This record gives sequence, C-alpha cells and structure tokens, in this order.
Amino acid sequence: MGLGGGSEVRAPLPALFFGLLSGFTYALYYIFGKLYLPRYATPTLFLYALPVGALGLLPFVELAPLSPKALSALLFLGAFSTYGAYLAYYAGLRRLPATRASVLATLEPVVANLFAFLFFREVLSPLGYLGAGLVLLAVLLSVRR
Repeated sequence: MGLGGGSEVRAPLPALFFGLLSGFTYALYYIFGKLYLPRYATPTLFLYALPVGALGLLPFVELAPLSPKALSALLFLGAFSTYGAYLAYYAGLRRLPATRASVLATLEPVVANLFAFLFFREVLSPLGYLGAGLVLLAVLLSVRR
C-alpha cells in the first residue's frame, strides 16, 4: 500500500495478525471498562488487568539483567505512562459513554506527534497532516453533540 510518499509497505502476515489483535484487545478496554467500572474501583481493576496483560507478553520477552537507568525508565513507563494514563482514562470513562471516550482517545497520536514536533522537530507527511486533521474534526464533532 502506498503511503503518500511513493513508498510501499509490506507487512508479514504475523505482523498484520498481531496488529489486528492489538486493536481488538485495546477495544476490549472500553467494553470491559464500562462493564466493571460500576463494580470495582479503578485502581483495583488495573491492579489485576495490567499484570495479566504483562503475563500475556512474557513468551515474547527475552529476560536479561537491566542497568539501574534502564530499570528506572521501565518503572517510570509502567507507573506513569501506563498505570497513570489508564487511571486518568477510566476516570473519564466513568463520566462519558464508551463511544465518545473512544473517539476522544484518538487524540493520543495527534498529541504525541505535536510533542514529537516540539521536542524533536519531527514533521508529518501531507497525508499524516490530513489524518491528524480528520481526527481533530471527529473529536470536535463528537464533543459538539
């Protein structure tokens, strides 16, 4: 498939499979979130959900000793970027329908690209800007309803 720059991207079948599986399991967070939020506190949900998810990745990880710097980065990513982000997301999910929350969550890559531009001067292709604009439009339309 062409991506606007004239280049072709070829994805091996396992990569395609795991990409689709990733999207499917991510979508389950919305469904199970709405199902279990009324019954359990958010920290309790993730106390169980995140380690179970990590166990599912264990067969694909090569365990090796970590330097203190790498271990600190790993702990920060786990606590702040994963646990903290999901706590904040589920706080919003308590107040919004799952469909609206999922549309608002699509802002994540747009915001990530904004930070990549500000900190690393990374620039999108014209097609990337079009996609970011469509995401922003979808979020605006969702919020206006």
